[in-house]
Amino acid sequence: MISMKWSRCLPLLIALPIVSGCIPLPAPSIVRTDDKLVEQPLAEGDRLLIFGHNAEPLPRGDAFSTSGDGLFSLFVAGCRDAAYQQDTISRLGESLYAANRGILGPKGLADEMGFPVIPEGAEWKPPEVFSRELSEARVHYLVAVGEDVDTTIHVPLWAPMLGVAACAHKTTLQARVWELPSGRFLGSISTSASGEFVALSYVVNVFFVPHTQGRATARLAEELLRKLAANEPDPAATPLSN
Repeated sequence: MISMKWSRCLPLLIALPIVSGCIPLPAPSIVRTDDKLVEQPLAEGDRLLIFGHNAEPLPRGDAFSTSGDGLFSLFVAGCRDAAYQQDTISRLGESLYAANRGILGPKGLADEMGFPVIPEGAEWKPPEVFSRELSEARVHYLVAVGEDVDTTIHVPLWAPMLGVAACAHKTTLQARVWELPSGRFLGSISTSASGEFVALSYVVNVFFVPHTQGRATARLAEELLRKLAANEPDPAATPLSN
């Protein structure tokens, strides 16, 4: 039988999880660059075209089924959800446009191209159906971007009201560049950002979220501008980041 003293506390214990809420805070990330692209600035009036694919988030059902039941699976799902924060390919285009408005080819054309299968090798040309549009838009460089997001779960000692847990987030972007109309492969640039997603709970839930997608995207935009832009970026227009 519950004592009178504890029975008075029950409403408070029930209400605490409701009112405690969550406090998200930014966490630091380590950003790295692997540069294998020769510096070849565009001629004035020429453009580059960005296309590619974003990483696919792991379905929530898979996160639960691979990690068992209960609070551990809840943390796994939350960790993986927090790793996917943006449409990376669109954000990369926005960053380049903000820094140098004349450098980008038509977004509609990039959407039409999607992400074709590109074989390994020294040369590649896009499907013939796009040749005329690319020429009319003065697209001199094709930049194919791929994204990979990885999470590594550390065993948590966590519940919504008490505990601590962590998992690693890592976003890797690779941009491969081809010259038109020759189809010559110019090289690649890869950027990665990694950090720890941490949950601390004691009445209030505090989450430290590393914005690895935003930081990897901002670094890639800076590198592409440095290597390929016709003019120096406008200092007043900085690439977008989280």
